Amino acid sequence: MYGHGHSESLLGAALHDVPRSGHHRTKAGGGGDCTPAYLRVAVERSLERLRTDYIDLLQLHNPPMNLIAARDTYEPLGSDEA
Repeated sequence: MYGHGHSESLLGAALHDVPRSGHHRTKAGGGGDCTPAYLRVAVERSLERLRTDYIDLLQLHNPPMNLIAARDTYEPLGSDEA
């Protein structure tokens, strides 16, 4: 999906010198893996490929209900907002 991160690498290169205006988005949880451990790795890799230090929007694809309800799921996303 999405070139296994290749699309993010292309975006990171294209947007590297563009002033930041809130347009970095990524997706995680393909195949249903929305565990905190997977999300932590997915977010770190996306940040590297996008050449940024934060992501404005992270979409989770079909997370299981038990993970949606678990607070631990959101810890790797680094949000200070509850």
